[in-house]
Amino acid sequence: MLRLFLERAGYFVHAAVLDPTLYGELTGRKRTVMVAVSEPGFQWPTTTPCTKTFGDIADPPDLVENQYFTAEEKPWLVNHWNEQTRKGNGFAPPQLTHHSTKVPVIRKRYYLSQQGDGVVVKHPTRAECWRWLTVNEIKKIHAVPPSYYLGEQTSKTGAGEILGQGVIVSFFKKIISAASTFYSYGPTPTTLHAENSPSSPRRDLPKPSSAINQLGLAFT
Repeated sequence: MLRLFLERAGYFVHAAVLDPTLYGELTGRKRTVMVAVSEPGFQWPTTTPCTKTFGDIADPPDLVENQYFTAEEKPWLVNHWNEQTRKGNGFAPPQLTHHSTKVPVIRKRYYLSQQGDGVVVKHPTRAECWRWLTVNEIKKIHAVPPSYYLGEQTSKTGAGEILGQGVIVSFFKKIISAASTFYSYGPTPTTLHAENSPSSPRRDLPKPSSAINQLGLAFT
């Protein structure tokens, strides 16, 4: 409905399901993105391989050493992993190392239900020893500035829910940058019509008096 409305209003509408890992990001939180612009020529950002590793954003070892746990400390959790693996249910958690080039999607219940398939970090030297991601690491994975306070000092679970329902900030910056770089000022008035929508009526819409082009961005 939104796309139809925008096209009938005369905008050029582009929509796609985008995977941030194809654009240089560590994690692949896919989002349906719709960009509506008042001029033709928009192009999605150029795909690029990820050159980062988890080690690039991991917290310093001295800050997280005391957060690791073993099978003896959480036998119920490790037994659950082993049982699900034995059944072939695929519920064993992904295990990150400093060399990992991809981080699984962090869901909003990551800190609330740490007994399923939530990603863990392997200890760099000790066998059968893991920890959960810190809020600061999840912020960095999503390119949220460390100074952006999410209430983690009072509720790590709440901060995890916010991040787990968010977006990859650096990825959306690339989309906004791609949309802003193609604009050029044309004559006034200008003819606008919906791209690839021959059934949509063409409309002669005047440009805003300030000669500023219009951009709309939506995601789900």
